Amino acid sequence: MVKKASLPRVLYVDDDQNLLSAVRRHQHEYFDLVMLTDAREALAILENDASFEVVVADLQMPGMDGIEFLMQVSKRWPDLTRIMLTGNADLEAAKRAVNEGQIARFLTKPCVPDDLRAAIRAGIKLHRLVVAERELLEKTLHGAVQVVTDILGLVNPAAFGKAARVRRRVALMAQKLGLKDTWRYEIAAMLSQIGSVTVPSEVIDKCDHARMLSTAERRMLKEQAEVGSRLIRPIPRLEEVSEAIRMQQLRYDGVGSEDGEPTGENLPVGARLLKLALDLDKFEATEKDPERVLAQLRKKASAYDPMMVQVAEELAECAASDRESELTLNQLQEGMVIAEDIRSESGLLLVSAGQEVSVALIHRLTNWLESSAQTVKGPIKILPPDNAESFDGELGV
Repeated sequence: MVKKASLPRVLYVDDDQNLLSAVRRHQHEYFDLVMLTDAREALAILENDASFEVVVADLQMPGMDGIEFLMQVSKRWPDLTRIMLTGNADLEAAKRAVNEGQIARFLTKPCVPDDLRAAIRAGIKLHRLVVAERELLEKTLHGAVQVVTDILGLVNPAAFGKAARVRRRVALMAQKLGLKDTWRYEIAAMLSQIGSVTVPSEVIDKCDHARMLSTAERRMLKEQAEVGSRLIRPIPRLEEVSEAIRMQQLRYDGVGSEDGEPTGENLPVGARLLKLALDLDKFEATEKDPERVLAQLRKKASAYDPMMVQVAEELAECAASDRESELTLNQLQEGMVIAEDIRSESGLLLVSAGQEVSVALIHRLTNWLESSAQTVKGPIKILPPDNAESFDGELGV
């Protein structure tokens, strides 16, 4: 007999206790079965246990029926393979189960043990293929995005230092808000400034420091988001990221928006996160006192999602006690995050605050020191480890 610890986990929900006993008798050697008679209890189990691969549910159950139950599973745990079992041969019920619950298999009762076993095994195989694809895509996308942002960070340290700072703030807010698929929001933040490659660096600097912009400069900045969105749009699975980047300047209250542009809850969550994180970064560029930064945020609160404003305030209070470390260039390590701009003695910007230290960045600084008669101005300041976590979001695809 196969050891139970190595068996794939299956959650089986049916209000017929006799049927559950029969299923356990025929299938316990092949699967690690958790048998329940209540769909709501099953949802609570799934909330705290991520080890299941397949969920089997009866269609007709008191309280929450199988269709509603599997709809909830589909929304909250889309990787789980869902199988419906029923004695009701109604075709319309079967259609609704497949369409609304996104069922992988629909079996009628009584079901021959061998047929049930084959269906569950097929479900396990499907689950593992979906997970493997997601993990591969996660590594591929993350690696590609990281390479792009590293290179652009060397070309335009100011713009992509901003993107790094915004990414960390977006990640913290998304986590605090309990959002799923946070990888989408983090990648949107990492790529939010990619359109700045078309904007002169002095214009970006003027914007970041709230200096007066000409009509032409304001147009450039407005078009920056659309350019970035178009660059990202052709990449598969990044359609939502592209939309978040395109709408990153839109206000929650709709002030300044053109006809037809979404406002409030109709704005994509990613766009709402970007708007708040980017504006907070701008406030911090002109005001170092955290309380005054929060005062600016509250003054313009109608521009942002109220829930996100509350979370941003809570995060600001937590960050108030953080202490930065001071290092020399030789002490820099991959994964550290720069707390303040690194400049040469003459004031040339070498690395912008917020950038994560990479192998390329260390080599760039080392090569610059070897080829220049100048040195780095002052010690290099890095953020504490709790605020410098590297991107590790999971792709919910």
